Amino acid sequence: MSNFQALRVAFVAVTATIMSANAGHIYLFDGPNLNGYYMDWSFSETQRCYSMPCFNDRAHSLKFRELPEGGHLVLYEESACQGKHYKIAASRGKVKYKDGAFEFGISSFMIWSSGIYATNGMVNICEDYDRRRLNPNSTDIPVAWQLNE
Repeated sequence: MSNFQALRVAFVAVTATIMSANAGHIYLFDGPNLNGYYMDWSFSETQRCYSMPCFNDRAHSLKFRELPEGGHLVLYEESACQGKHYKIAASRGKVKYKDGAFEFGISSFMIWSSGIYATNGMVNICEDYDRRRLNPNSTDIPVAWQLNE
C-alpha cells in the first residue's frame, strides 16, 4: 500500500471515529418498556427528519443520548415528520409508552434546534441503511438492527 493510500485510510478512520464520538444516538423499541425488537441510529444533524417505514408505528419506547447542542428530540406519529408530535426537552433519557408520554407508535423523529421544518433534509433510515454504512462522509452512522430479549 502506498503512503498516500495509507494516509487516506487513516484519515477516513479518524474522521469516522470523531463523527461517532460527537453523534447523538437513539434506540427505538417495539415493546412499551424498552424491550422487544429494537433499532438504533446515530446522528449528528439537527433539522433533519428520520423516517423508518420498516419499523412504522412499531416503536413504543426509546432511549436516547448526546443530542446535538441545543437540540430537542421530537417524535412523530407519521412518517416524514408529520402528524401528532411529542417534544422532549432533555438531551438524554428514556421514554416509555406506559408513562403516558405519547399515545402513538413512532414513525419518524427529528432533532429540533431552530424550528419545526426539516431544513437539513429527510432520511429514510430503512432505505439508506446500507448506503450510509459504507459512506465515510456521512454524518449519520447507522448501527445494525438488533434483537433484545
